[in-house]
Amino acid sequence: MAEEISVSEEWRALVADLRALASKHAALVREEVQEAAGDIVRAGAWIAVGAVAALAVVLFVPVVVTIVLSVWLPTWAAALLATAAAVSAAGASLAVGVRRLRRPKMRRTRLALREDRVWIRDLIDSLRRFRRSGRG
Repeated sequence: MAEEISVSEEWRALVADLRALASKHAALVREEVQEAAGDIVRAGAWIAVGAVAALAVVLFVPVVVTIVLSVWLPTWAAALLATAAAVSAAGASLAVGVRRLRRPKMRRTRLALREDRVWIRDLIDSLRRFRRSGRG
């Protein structure tokens, strides 16, 4: 009978540990969600920079650079170089923003949950083996 009480006490302790674990995971999730929100804001800023650069590509920069370069180069070559430079700048800015949005989020939470899942399975298996062995 005393052994049976110890098994029930083990289960109560397990439940208490699981509650504490869930609370810690909730705190970790909150922290990582805040970090993810910051990442999204920063990525949005890079995308905005890329959008402004793209607007400049379409409207203004190639014309000015073409005029300046046409002093030394044929006009067609000056226009080609100016457009290529502006497109490269816009593409690079947009690529940085998109790459930041695609980063995996909540990495620590996923890792902690995987580790805890293994720990909980092992603990439950151990309690089941203990009970089957006739000691519980």
